[in-house]
Amino acid sequence: MGSLFSTASSSSPQITVGRNTKLREDFDTLFAEMEFRCKRAAIMNYHEAAQYEKWSDRLQMISTVIGALGVSGIGASVVQTSKIGASKAGVAGLLALPVCGFLQFLTHGSSSIAPTLAQKAELHVKASAGWQRIGRLTHAYRTQIRHMPPGSDADPILIPSLYRELVEACEEVSKITTVRSDTCDYFSKADNVYTVLNTRKSTMKRFEELEAGAVEPSATHQ
Repeated sequence: MGSLFSTASSSSPQITVGRNTKLREDFDTLFAEMEFRCKRAAIMNYHEAAQYEKWSDRLQMISTVIGALGVSGIGASVVQTSKIGASKAGVAGLLALPVCGFLQFLTHGSSSIAPTLAQKAELHVKASAGWQRIGRLTHAYRTQIRHMPPGSDADPILIPSLYRELVEACEEVSKITTVRSDTCDYFSKADNVYTVLNTRKSTMKRFEELEAGAVEPSATHQ
């Protein structure tokens, strides 16, 4: 990686001619495809993490309510009859406790067999960060390669090695976790990917305008 940045010149013109122009053009297409796939994978994993966190919060709330009702039922039975089994409220309370425990396990428990919702969310956050990193590196490599001196003798060795390095990095990140099929199907549509990316660009543009004092903050955010 370091050799690329040390040999690149930011002042060089974009490559349009040179001995290895075809090589650069072909690899630029590969880099562009990889950058898109990395951005898409990052979006999908972020979406998955948000979904698992939402489900975890909901189950946590349900668990809290069931647990409170169960304890209340047992307590009421003890006060009224001094025998838990003699009261329907007490029986309901006893049945609620294992349900509450199971919900707690699903949300924040620990298992080597089946990851909990919280663990799944954490894995997707990690995967999303990994895909974002590779996507940024890919974009940086494309930029630097375009501004390298035309016809460089290093092209046939350097450019393929950089691409191979990124492929290996993708393989490692893809092992972290998998994305559900319905999420893959949703983001297989280019319009859905574009909507997310365009929203981020619009947010960045708006921030730059605000920072430069070109526009005033919206009344709702003051």
